[in-house]
Amino acid sequence: MKMIIASDEKENVKTAFIKALSPHISIKHQELGDIICGKYIIERKTINDLYRSAMKGNLDQQLSRMKKFCDEHEDHVGILLIEGWKMDKHSTRVQRNIITKVEMIVSAISAYRIYNVPSKVLNDSIGIVKLLNKLDGSSLIPAVRGYKRKVTWNEKIEFFLQGLGTIGKVRASEIMGSHRTVMDYFQWVIRNKKGTVVYDTLTKEMNKI
Repeated sequence: MKMIIASDEKENVKTAFIKALSPHISIKHQELGDIICGKYIIERKTINDLYRSAMKGNLDQQLSRMKKFCDEHEDHVGILLIEGWKMDKHSTRVQRNIITKVEMIVSAISAYRIYNVPSKVLNDSIGIVKLLNKLDGSSLIPAVRGYKRKVTWNEKIEFFLQGLGTIGKVRASEIMGSHRTVMDYFQWVIRNKKGTVVYDTLTKEMNKI
């Protein structure tokens, strides 16, 4: 199957993909995703890129476009390939002060109906693309996509809250019961809970990425 990698990807990334997948991959300008592999539309980001694009608002635009396309073309599947995700939190390759923030972002991504696929390094990402290239219509990802149970709004919010440090399932339920909205809870934390893990997560700016 012919694959496409975006022409605006980093040169070292394009070189690695071409070396591993030639002659099955070509480079083209594309409006959606970084890699097209049959029905799979893949947005590839390192966790530092993920944080930057989320803070700038670019991530929402990219994933919203992908969701809209996949909703209109049911045979297509959107995938966010997160490179460096689930690595050792003490790794020098990952800035420790963004780990919790990235966990929050990843928790919120479920609303886009896009699959999060973890990858450690670029070579692993290439291996995942190779695997997707071999999958057919009976593959696991489309089967999961077709699962019909709807998650309630409160379940989504509780899941999102559990991405914050020190908040578990019980505490998330308590927050939902005592605050009208999540934003009400965030504002209450900023006013009353200075110095806590949640306060730091919501207010600290990252000096370097």
